[in-house]
Amino acid sequence: MKHFPAIAWIAVLLAACAPTTKMPKVDSKLAAAEAEKQRQLVIEQFVADQRQLHQVAYPILRGNVELCGEKLNRRTGLMISNLYQFPESFRDAAFKVTGLDEELAVIAVAKPSPAATAGLRRGDILVALNGEKIAGGEDGLKKFGKLYQSALEDDVTVRFDVRRNEIPQSFILRPEPACDVPYRVTRQNIVNAFADGKNIHIASGMMRFVRSDDELAVVVGHEIAHNIMSHIQKKQGNAAFGLIFDLLAAGFGVSTGGLFNKLAAGAFSKEFEAEADYVGLYLTARGGFPIKNAPNFWRRMGVAHPSSIKSNHASSHPPSAERFVALEATVTEIEAKRRAKQPLEPEQKPDEPTPEPQE
Repeated sequence: MKHFPAIAWIAVLLAACAPTTKMPKVDSKLAAAEAEKQRQLVIEQFVADQRQLHQVAYPILRGNVELCGEKLNRRTGLMISNLYQFPESFRDAAFKVTGLDEELAVIAVAKPSPAATAGLRRGDILVALNGEKIAGGEDGLKKFGKLYQSALEDDVTVRFDVRRNEIPQSFILRPEPACDVPYRVTRQNIVNAFADGKNIHIASGMMRFVRSDDELAVVVGHEIAHNIMSHIQKKQGNAAFGLIFDLLAAGFGVSTGGLFNKLAAGAFSKEFEAEADYVGLYLTARGGFPIKNAPNFWRRMGVAHPSSIKSNHASSHPPSAERFVALEATVTEIEAKRRAKQPLEPEQKPDEPTPEPQE
């Protein structure tokens, strides 16, 4: 109780600093309805982003089979989802916006693709694959993936039984080869995209930043290039090499704080990014997208992030000015190959000459 006077004085002082206007009283029911509306708008935008990414990424993956080596899969062009792919607090909104429930349904069909050619449509409910029932529920997509891969091992074509407006229909699809690089939009309001060695992730902030499918294709090509060039695995290998020196130092009683691991992990980071720019532009062009304005996209990135304009030895990316110039040269290189009807393949470093044996 001895502190009561002090607390009372603080309350008086805070009251003196409170708002002085008579604001409208918030109706809790109206606020709850507005919250639900905003959740629906979030779902609408997120689904639209996923569809846009699907339509852009699919032709790039199918157009670069020769450059993906063994990282291939057979795809249909379908994007499939159900209600469990959304956070629990957004599922009511997702149901109202998309009509999705526990069953797996088609939410997008890439054009062109085997699914589009066969006649599958957005909203079709998946019932069976090659006569085997397709399960829904929380792990429905995971189970479908296993069922699909199993079907591909046995057959060149696959049969989808679907329900469209409550009417059963069947479609025969011939899956086509494409690069095995899954893609997704992440709910992050930052201008960013990254590859993890297998998948590529495009932040919703990046989806807002790009102005067209053509610009998005530049981003997608860049991230796919990271994966097919094994940049993540190479970085991990470099980091493991540096760790050896940290362990050796520890053996002599010297704590490096992981210095060599960190230095080795960052080795060639700028070169990997430059290579992803170069190879990625080839991937984008081979996917059927125009590349003339690709350098201007990275110029806009430089304007949006002024710190990237100046060279910085600590940065993991080349300065945006260098990227612009290099990409302009890459566009010129690709267009020259097109005019000469040469294959659109990135140039490789010449093999090092084998030293002559010494007598």
